[in-house]
Amino acid sequence: MVGRRRILGDPLRAPLYEKVALLLADALGVCLLLPLARWARLGDPGLASLADRHFPGLALAVLLVFYVLDLYTTRSRIFGLGLPARTLVAVLALVPALTLYVYLFAASSFRDVFLGRGVLALFLSGLLPWCLLSRSLVRTALRAGRDSRWLVVGGGGAGAGDFRDGLRESPPHGMAFRFVEDGTEDAAAALAEGGWDGIAIDDAGGADGAGDGGPAGSAARLALSGTRVLALGDLYESLWGKVPPGSLGSRSTVLSVNRSLLRGRPVLRVKRAADVALSVALLAPALPFALLAAALVKLEDGGPVIYRQTRTGLGGEPFTMLKFRSMRTDAEKGGVRWAREGDDRVTRIGRLMRLFHFDEVPQLVNVLRGEMSLVGPRPERPEQIALLEREVPSYALRHSVRPGLTGWAQVLHPYGASVADAKAKLQYDLYYIKRGSLALDAAVFAKTVRVVLTGRGR
Repeated sequence: MVGRRRILGDPLRAPLYEKVALLLADALGVCLLLPLARWARLGDPGLASLADRHFPGLALAVLLVFYVLDLYTTRSRIFGLGLPARTLVAVLALVPALTLYVYLFAASSFRDVFLGRGVLALFLSGLLPWCLLSRSLVRTALRAGRDSRWLVVGGGGAGAGDFRDGLRESPPHGMAFRFVEDGTEDAAAALAEGGWDGIAIDDAGGADGAGDGGPAGSAARLALSGTRVLALGDLYESLWGKVPPGSLGSRSTVLSVNRSLLRGRPVLRVKRAADVALSVALLAPALPFALLAAALVKLEDGGPVIYRQTRTGLGGEPFTMLKFRSMRTDAEKGGVRWAREGDDRVTRIGRLMRLFHFDEVPQLVNVLRGEMSLVGPRPERPEQIALLEREVPSYALRHSVRPGLTGWAQVLHPYGASVADAKAKLQYDLYYIKRGSLALDAAVFAKTVRVVLTGRGR
């Protein structure tokens, strides 16, 4: 059973002792910082708050939020977010989580509970540096700067070629790799050496699994003894947040996406409820700016304010997507064209709205209708879909989830308008569908906020 968990789990997940150390550090931080925050804000004896009947629930809420947002690892990057960014997202997520706890369980005695607004602000202000410092210390103490060593069996296969390309483009920090051929004495000898943190087998390259004496048989025995053994494609996904290019169109990718969708149905129901709640919350403050944008669009050329365009949604069904019009009224006079960076069809007001993605605000209505989600693959036009499904293997898999107002591919891949770009974005989209979780959605939101605030649209 130990070996099975290691084969199927996240290949780069934190070991148990690291998780325990971080959990204890966070629990200590809560026990120290909450009383200190109460003492600083109210002047009451801080330690008395530890005896409050709500303290265990509040402490558990903090640890639960940190767990959901993958804070119990010192890995440098998860879902494309570095450790400081992940920590900031988790601490900010505590604001609604702890407020909800107080409202549900402690509203009748809110004045007596040590978590008023001032106490909460002081507590979170201290918790962020505490978490960053504790994780830095744990990483230094437990890892001692040693590189994680991985053996790639099947180093001459197709999957290994994709992996080598990934290493050249974006080498992962703190990891070392050794490639050996499969089905040779060198592979078996390398496996026998030991000292590997993990072994990745290139199943796409036809790794030799004949008999218990081959490299695959040796790897299976190592897995049972606790060594991490996995497919090279899984390691590729964990390192770069996308599926390997060689897996597009493969049967294993189709089956993997299908399994993920079946397993993730409860998460999709929670996600739909969150879509509705957040869309309503975002529409309210955006309304005054939306009215101003509508007036400016109308004044610039007198054309329609809202641009309606047919896009392909869940299950391949068409729907009408709404946007503030950012192009000239004759933008498609010559037929459908790819949108591109620096497009000369964009109006002056449209260029400003696109810089901060404000032209997308009407799509919150699409989200409320159930035609879109806040996070998911961006919807494409049916005319382009027909071309892409012919040219890009597995492209139709994007339609197995609701399209999104923002998405994993949008925040990680540069702006592009070609079949090659569509293929590259599909690698990220399939990763998102396979690994779909609320934590991944939170990572997309964090990156989207950064893109919007800096005006670096993609």
